[in-house]
This record gives sequence, structure tokens and C-alpha cells, in this order.
Amino acid sequence: VVAHKCFVSWSGEAPTLPAGPSTTNCTYYPKPPKVKDAAVLITEKGDGAAFEVINDKEGRFTWKGIYVFVIDYDGTMLARSFRTDKVVGKNFLEWKDKSDPPKYPIQEMIVLAKTKGEGWVEYMYPKPDGDYKVSSKKISYIQAVPGRNMFTGAGIYE
Repeated sequence: VVAHKCFVSWSGEAPTLPAGPSTTNCTYYPKPPKVKDAAVLITEKGDGAAFEVINDKEGRFTWKGIYVFVIDYDGTMLARSFRTDKVVGKNFLEWKDKSDPPKYPIQEMIVLAKTKGEGWVEYMYPKPDGDYKVSSKKISYIQAVPGRNMFTGAGIYE
């Protein structure tokens, strides 16, 4: 299988994945800038102030159906502007998706953050505006927060 570049548009009406070849073995680009912005905010302002901004569902870290999330290396959701009351403070380390066989996306994200500092993770997840019993392919970009045991991320659906 030949690796190919897959363009992900983070602007416009809605972020989209490319049509055509399978997204398997993609090198995704560009990276969503708000993921880095959230990591910088945490570094500069500290957890409390940064998480308050990131949790704001009308704020700058929520756009066009996408939201930034922050997860620590133990798998606990620290901040997220979508369904904040349902997920922030909960641990997702053992959460598995609906892939066949199931994947453990949070564990993959933690390993990626610790080893490479950033990258892409593919998994199955319900769309925010859809039926929560049906999962769709989601691709998230994550970035470690320098000097902290956490990462920021955001993803889009195929």
C-alpha cells in the first residue's frame, strides 16, 4: 500500500476529508491550528483559566461542529466544549470504539503524545449531530502540551 497525502480542510463551511482513495496510510495536513493554540493557552495561562476558555461552547475553541478537547496521560477528560457536563472529569482510558476489532483511541493518543508529541489517530465515534448509537470514522489530530502530562486535540468525521 502506498502512503499518500490526504488534505483535511479546517476552514470553510465544514471541515472535510478528501474524496477518493481510502484514508488508510494517509499523511494528513494541514494540522488544525486551534489544537496548538489550546496547548499554548494552557502553557501560558495555566489549567484553570485555559480550561474555562476551552470549555466555552460559544468560544474560539469550538467552530463549525468541531471542538478542542484536553485529556491527561491517565485518560481523564480535562476540558471539552461539547457535552462538557457529561465528559469533563471522567476517565476514558479503557473506552473502546466500535471498530472491528475494537480500538482504544485514548490509549493510542496518549502513546502518540508521549512518544512523538503530535499526530493523527483514526477511530469510530458518534457524530455530535447524529444518532449516538451509530459511529462514524473520526480522525483526530493531537498535540502534547509541553512540560505537562496532557494533550490537546480536535477531530473530523469522514
